[in-house]
Amino acid sequence: MHGVVACASGKQPGEGGDNDQAAADSQQPGKKSCQGAGRKKNEPVDLRVLPVMALAICMLLWNSIAGATLEQQRTAYKAARAAIHRGQDTVVDMMLPGLVDYPLYPYLIHERLRRHLATVDADEIRAFLDRYDELPVTLRLRSRWLRILARRGEWGVFRAEDDPRLDDAELRCFRLQARLAAGETVPFDTDTRDLWYVGESQEDACDPIFDHWRQRGLLDERTDRERIKLAIQAGQYSLARYLARNFPDPDRRLVETWIGAFTRPGAVLARWPGGDADDDLLAAAMKRVARADSDLAYGLWPAVEPQLAGNASLLDSVRREMALFRATDYAPDAANQLDRLSTQARDQQILEWRLRVALVDSDWETALKTIARMEPEHRGRGRWRYWRARSLEELGMGEAAEREYRALAQDSDYYGFMAADRLDRSYQLCPQDGPVQVSWPQAIEAALVRALELFHVDQRIDATREWRHALNGVDESAGVDAALRASRAGWHHQAILTLADFGALTRYEPRFPLVWTEIVEDAARAEKLPPSLIYAVMRSESALRPDAVSGAGAMGLMQLTPDTARRVGQRNGIRVRGRRALFDPELNIRLGAAYLRELYVRFQHPLLVLAAYNAGPEAVERWLTEDRLPETADVWIETLPYFETRDYIPRVLAFQSIYEWRMAGRMTRLRGNMFELDKRSGKPVWRDVPRSKPRCDSG
Repeated sequence: MHGVVACASGKQPGEGGDNDQAAADSQQPGKKSCQGAGRKKNEPVDLRVLPVMALAICMLLWNSIAGATLEQQRTAYKAARAAIHRGQDTVVDMMLPGLVDYPLYPYLIHERLRRHLATVDADEIRAFLDRYDELPVTLRLRSRWLRILARRGEWGVFRAEDDPRLDDAELRCFRLQARLAAGETVPFDTDTRDLWYVGESQEDACDPIFDHWRQRGLLDERTDRERIKLAIQAGQYSLARYLARNFPDPDRRLVETWIGAFTRPGAVLARWPGGDADDDLLAAAMKRVARADSDLAYGLWPAVEPQLAGNASLLDSVRREMALFRATDYAPDAANQLDRLSTQARDQQILEWRLRVALVDSDWETALKTIARMEPEHRGRGRWRYWRARSLEELGMGEAAEREYRALAQDSDYYGFMAADRLDRSYQLCPQDGPVQVSWPQAIEAALVRALELFHVDQRIDATREWRHALNGVDESAGVDAALRASRAGWHHQAILTLADFGALTRYEPRFPLVWTEIVEDAARAEKLPPSLIYAVMRSESALRPDAVSGAGAMGLMQLTPDTARRVGQRNGIRVRGRRALFDPELNIRLGAAYLRELYVRFQHPLLVLAAYNAGPEAVERWLTEDRLPETADVWIETLPYFETRDYIPRVLAFQSIYEWRMAGRMTRLRGNMFELDKRSGKPVWRDVPRSKPRCDSG
């Protein structure tokens, strides 16, 4: 039994036992208790974790002969990890032998080393790094150790243990420090100068390198000016002023003028001091103005344009940016400004916006010509094929439009469904089911097992890293097999992403799983919503990841910000106990469904509800009051100013149809969610469209 004492219990080893009985047995007088066994004298014990830890230790010891179950190993692993974090080393010593055969045993060793990295013996660290080199976590441990060695000035060991796979700025500067310590010089060349030319404050580790370069005359006022310009363009004005602190007064005033071009453009750009060396900064400032206020940009342009007259490429780039944001504003002169751009400036983004301006203007001939100018790789995508067919239809070329629609209707996405609606055909859905036979190499199989175990013990970041590491370079069948394993394990988010990565889009069951069914149906009944809509929003918002957090701070399955969740909860009598409560699927779904119902009351129609859920109600109110409401909903969606909302609405509509099919075998046609402008009132109207069964044929 690995040299550790057994816990007294009413059962024989391998027989298991009731949890309450195990806890009670551990407290009986005259029996050796696992709770605190081997604890150092005066070592603090967290009484809150003792029952769980005692149970975990006992589980391992009772089953050490016959073998603990996987669930028991998981419980023990969590307890051992908690003990490591609390510094209870003697408890960890007791538990580790019973977990040697558990797939995540290396992660416990790693966690223990990581917490004592500054004091542990170097040979012990090397032993771990060598033995577990294939683990993603190992490279991160090496990275931490190298930083400790560098800060101690142990440059010989640092250079011996360095790994070229680690390439962040701090380690790069530590490497250069190691060269200085060895008596070498560090050149300011193509391999190193990018450490200086950044628009933000650099790592402290780089300061000795910068001092070395400055002492050798490699950094001077010229290099400082270049970095100041980068800092200003990055909005790092304090850094710019710091770099200019030793400049003569006139030069420091010039730097303030440069900063003013970004902070007070209306007052500064019209009186720009000029100079060829400032052209790039002037162009950057004008682009910034164009993004924020296209009217101001065009008002300043007569004074700024002559300053850039000698630099054709900069002129082109500024004109492109100004025309682009004129288009996003749908200004009256947007089409003219886009058409005046040089051929070189008309990239894919410009062509897409020229198409949108044409759609708003119902200029179908220009729309068709614009799509024809796109490169084949773009022109062949479903989105632009659909608008080519729509343009042909509007121009009276019915046969050509029908051919395009028929080909596109073979696709099982928003544009394929929309094409099928134009033809009044059933939607194409050809599900691919069944397992995939894959013989996994031992190392990859072990990595997949570790990834799935990390998921089960709630180490999601480590799980994702192991998963990506394992699947790097495998073929499609292997990727599909791995995704199916993730789906069976309940790791739906990873299954969805993996199937998408490997192009297995017809695996509808794992791509659109029916999970949290009772919660979804209860919320749908309470809020009088289709369950398929709740599923579609969850699937689109978080890919069914309960602990998802967006860059904007939205949280959970339905991606609610804490502020929105709090307000919706208050209005609907749903208690929200802190931000992390939003990771609870039941609470998040209840709140998300309640918010959808509120938006339905306000906007009355699915398209507007989805737009408001994604972009915010105020944005939708603004779009509805603008004097440019197109005649059809597909044009309205395509010409929304927010790119995320343009993609979001089609995605949710398609997902809702697929979820309806998964739940009931029939699908709501997308045209049932579309509007057309009433010729008399000028207001949007909608029609109910019956659901239909999908088809699966070759066209």
